[in-house]
Amino acid sequence: MIEFKRVTEIAATADTVFDIALDIDAHVASMSDSHERAIAGVTRGIIGLGEIVTWHARHFGLPFTMTSRITHLERPRRFVDEQARGPFQSFRHEHVFEASALGTIMSDVVVFAAPLGPFGRIVEWLFLGRYVRKLIDQRNRFLKAAAEQRLIDHQEDAMPDRSEVALDQEGERRLAAQLFNLVWTLLERSDRTQAEDDEMLHAAHASRHHWGQVGEPVHWARGEWQCSRVYAVLRRGEPALHHARRCLELAETNDLGAFDIGCGHEAFARAYLVTGAADAAATHAAEGRTAADSIIEDEDREILLSDIADLQIN
Repeated sequence: MIEFKRVTEIAATADTVFDIALDIDAHVASMSDSHERAIAGVTRGIIGLGEIVTWHARHFGLPFTMTSRITHLERPRRFVDEQARGPFQSFRHEHVFEASALGTIMSDVVVFAAPLGPFGRIVEWLFLGRYVRKLIDQRNRFLKAAAEQRLIDHQEDAMPDRSEVALDQEGERRLAAQLFNLVWTLLERSDRTQAEDDEMLHAAHASRHHWGQVGEPVHWARGEWQCSRVYAVLRRGEPALHHARRCLELAETNDLGAFDIGCGHEAFARAYLVTGAADAAATHAAEGRTAADSIIEDEDREILLSDIADLQIN
């Protein structure tokens, strides 16, 4: 028996990826190299719970026919297809869909056994396991491209005119501040779920967007700082560095003062720690302490120094 797992991150919603994974036409297109086609049961569109499809294809130069049934379906989180009749002793493919910061993480768990007892196990070990993995990888590359293209097409078709969705300035300022405060609430929680991590990330970007419409440079810089902090907490170094850079650029370009410049350096130091660049982190931590010396307000100075001390960099 062979068991393996494949994980694919896709920039599309779970609903979109789920539907494409169940789409007979998409599967046929993904398996064009083996001339696979649906010849009985559900042969077009999306297959449902309890329904069957019979596939015909050529593998290793030989014709193969297999009938699969959808035995479990929980839209848009999970479905399972299993061999009802076919060349394997057993074949089970579980599809799981979870939300991620990018969009969706699609996991494939495949368990199968070749027929013919001991001889089948030798076949599994010699080449069948690698071959089935290759087919799943090929399918997943196609589904990823199809789902992401569908999202792009939908966005282009559905993109509204900004005037149709514009908030009044006071409402947008209030929304930006509420989102900013929501992110702080989530950052302070030590028991966040994956869904709450996603909410925190999206709220940080949404707050920064709305401040970009109605705020001042100080709001833009602090929005970038918060985005950097969220990415650092989520251990994603590259975007944490990007937003730290934007924070410091905005603070310096707009002469926002020592506090915001110091926060930019603190964000850089925290992001560099995530990437493992300890020397760069120490350099920016030192720059942040230097900026703190010029802060007039005691409370602001203590906030910045406390954040830098939290990094535990000498």
